Amino acid sequence: MKALQIAVFSLFALVFASCKQMPHIPSHEELVGLWSISSAKSAHNEGYRLAEQVAYFNLRADGSYTGYLPDYFDYGHWKYRNESGILTLTSERPITLYNKKWVFEVSNYANNLFNAHITGFNNLLDQRIPNDANRERITFRMANDLVFQKEKVQYDAQHDPYSLANSRWRLHPDHEESCAEIKERIINHLNHLALIFEGYKNHKDDDVIQADHSPNPFIMAVNGVQLQSYASISQSYNNTFFNRANEYEAYHLLENSFGFQPIFPKDRNDYAALWATLFYQTAENARKTDICAEFDKRVQKYKADSTAKASAPNAEPVMP
Repeated sequence: MKALQIAVFSLFALVFASCKQMPHIPSHEELVGLWSISSAKSAHNEGYRLAEQVAYFNLRADGSYTGYLPDYFDYGHWKYRNESGILTLTSERPITLYNKKWVFEVSNYANNLFNAHITGFNNLLDQRIPNDANRERITFRMANDLVFQKEKVQYDAQHDPYSLANSRWRLHPDHEESCAEIKERIINHLNHLALIFEGYKNHKDDDVIQADHSPNPFIMAVNGVQLQSYASISQSYNNTFFNRANEYEAYHLLENSFGFQPIFPKDRNDYAALWATLFYQTAENARKTDICAEFDKRVQKYKADSTAKASAPNAEPVMP
């Protein structure tokens, strides 16, 4: 009987240990994946705040990474020294507004969480940004002590919305873009969102479906997707465009992209599948429709109406 009790206790201890990992320095394989970043609770972090659930690093198995520290997008390659717990991210941006390398001291990995310490984050806001209107910059005070938490939904290499190929809409332009360039940026963003929600299709209903890492101008509701009013769109999304004129043009191109009759999936209670389907269809409609020509027509009509109003007797000034 005593032997049986010992056996049962040993089995319980084994199950408990398998459910709750002991903190350790993670292996290279354990670091691969999509990670949300938040501030750790420590004395060093007092007065600092990281955008909870928004900032991320995506460490891919091929050694590449992308990262978003609102409103700054970065990409490059990463290396990890398992024996010392040093994670190094080397940026491949043509112009780095901040560090060329991010060096993290990694520790206490357990249950898809780990701590990371980095020096110099608290000085980032003080650097001058050689960029008109400061559209691309870190917009909050960053902590030196961070927590990385692995996302519940992970993506394979071919369907990864956070790969560089599917994140080109985040690359800040160095010039005022043409309508054709903005169109490609929009299509890339729509496919990016579709891939995010595609990843949630086979997950439990109690999983929170979220796209917090990706600023966007949409309202996702139980009955579909709606474009927000121009005035309601977050500055983080608008900051992905070169200037105000380009963000305004992008909004009207999106309006034209939604001008079709969508085909809804049979199970409209699977919201992830619903949103993925609608974003795929919208991207395809934007691709095959000359939305730039439609926008040009609206611009010409606006100019003609403005000229007519300005020529009318007692005309009030026409605002652009």
